Amino acid sequence: MEDFLKAEGCGSIKILHNNHYRYENYGICGTRGWVSIHGETQNEKVLKREVQRLETSIKSALAENLEPIVFLHYPPIFATNFNYDILDVLYRYDIKDCYYGHIHGKSAHELCIRNTYDGINFHLIAGDYLQFIPEKIV
Repeated sequence: MEDFLKAEGCGSIKILHNNHYRYENYGICGTRGWVSIHGETQNEKVLKREVQRLETSIKSALAENLEPIVFLHYPPIFATNFNYDILDVLYRYDIKDCYYGHIHGKSAHELCIRNTYDGINFHLIAGDYLQFIPEKIV
């Protein structure tokens, strides 16, 4: 994918996949994440893979003594739905900040965690929520 992006003139875009990227003393970590639908065989398979990718990404940052900051596509908490598999990784590695998107529309934004919950600062950074104005991180 990075070769393709470079060939298309987008050489400054880097893919986050089982790794991290350093920014000062931080490790930018993450994965797509997934919605937790218990009992769905295919969903469980994807969720387990995403949990492993997240953990691998965080461990790579910690191996360089960096503070991990996590980025996910899917929120680990939405309304009354909790993705305990993803949350378990965030808790286990004492993640302080988790950024996520995927949620679109004002009524859905209202159902999101957008503050500190259980010791983690959750940040909704969906484009329409931010009115397509990038949010400064760190």
